[in-house]
Parts: sequence; structure tokens; C-alpha cells
Amino acid sequence: MIDEQNVREMLHRRANAVPTPVVDAPKATRRARRRLFVTGTVAMFAVAAIALAGLAGIDEIRSAPVPADQPTPSVTPPTSQFTERFDSSLNGLSIGYPAGWRTRAANEPWRGKIAFDAPDVDVIFDPRLREDLYLAVVSEPLGSKLPRDWVSDHMDSPSLGVCYKGGPGGIGNGFLGDAAWFQECYDGHVLVGHIVIFATPTRGYIIYHHVADDRRLRATYNAHWFWGRDGVLKTVELSASPDTLSPSGSP
Repeated sequence: MIDEQNVREMLHRRANAVPTPVVDAPKATRRARRRLFVTGTVAMFAVAAIALAGLAGIDEIRSAPVPADQPTPSVTPPTSQFTERFDSSLNGLSIGYPAGWRTRAANEPWRGKIAFDAPDVDVIFDPRLREDLYLAVVSEPLGSKLPRDWVSDHMDSPSLGVCYKGGPGGIGNGFLGDAAWFQECYDGHVLVGHIVIFATPTRGYIIYHHVADDRRLRATYNAHWFWGRDGVLKTVELSASPDTLSPSGSP
């Protein structure tokens, strides 16, 4: 059995037997100062090394070759939406039209009325919408009439079957250098198309654009589409000799 009193005494004796170190205060102070000096010197060298590395990195960045400006990619201007052409031999006229549309050429001289199914009218149409979206082209010799008189005779004329119920219009600057009348076509208060009536010294022409009473269609196939700066009328070319070629078209 362990005697607690004997254990305490043994511990005290061992504690007293451990020699107490003698410290030379001035010497210890000098050692501490030397350690602080060495530590500070090392820190200064480390900071200097970091600074030099940073400057070297900056110099490397400055001296690195600057890449040449990348060439600006060329922008291809949008092509005309009227990528196809219809040549009317009977009317002596060529006109552009959108891809996917179809054509039906007139096979007899014009008798004075415009209609989608008329055999004497050149028709260019959207095959999905047919009579709801199409262009019609007709012409006839002037005979003894003056160009301006022929144009006036066909303005707001019920005999045309189209565009005779009023609508804003004007002569503008003419068309292809000839006397012309441009007009919006209404059925009541609804815009249903546009028309240009013009005449050369020998022949009168009408190009009619019909669009159904549909807000989305009218927003796309509007006056700009017909006679605007990039409109379909800008694609029109006249032939010097109509009636010399056989009619042609697509089903």
C-alpha cells in the first residue's frame, strides 16, 4: 500500500535537488538583440527579393510583344429579298420577286380588268396564300393617247376591278422616268394593297400589289415592301419590244 506522506516527501526532495540556472542578464539581452537584428535583416532581404521579383514581372509584361489588332470581320450586306425574276414577254416587263413564290404568265392581251385568276394578267403569288398575297402586272399600247392621259384614265377606275374605292396617292417623281400615279388601295377602311400606274410614250402599265386583311401580312407587305427604297418596284425593268416572246411561268 502506497504511503501518501512518503510520496510527498520524495517529490519535494527531487524538486530541491534540481539546480536553479543562473542567468547573466546583460548577456541574454545581447543575444536577444542579435536575434532580432538577424531576423530583421532576413525580413528586409525577403522584402527586397519580392520587390525585385515584382519589378522583373512588370518589366517582362512591358517588354512582351503586344498582339496585333485582330482584323474586323467583314460584314456582308443583306441581299435583296427579291432573289427571283419574272420576265413577262407579253407585257415587256421584268420584275423581281421573293424566293418560294410562283408565277403565272398571261397568255392573251389585257382586256382592261385585274383579277387573280384572269388569263390576261401576269400574276406572281405566294403559293400558300394565293389570292391573299400576290402581284399583278398588265399593260397595253397607248394608241393615240398621251401618257399622262392614259394614267389619269386608269386612276380610281371601277373598270380595273381593284383599287377604285379611294386611298391616298400621288404622282411622286414619276416611275422609271415616266408619268406615274402611286396609290394605296382600300376596301372601306381596310388597306388591301398598293398600285402604280405609269406610261411610256408608247405603252401603259399597271403593277398591283394585293394583301389580305391580316394585320401580320400588312405589317410585312406594306408600302415600303412595294415602293420603298428597297421595294419590289426597284427591281422593275422594261423591255424595248413587248409581245415578241412567248409567255412563260411556273405552275
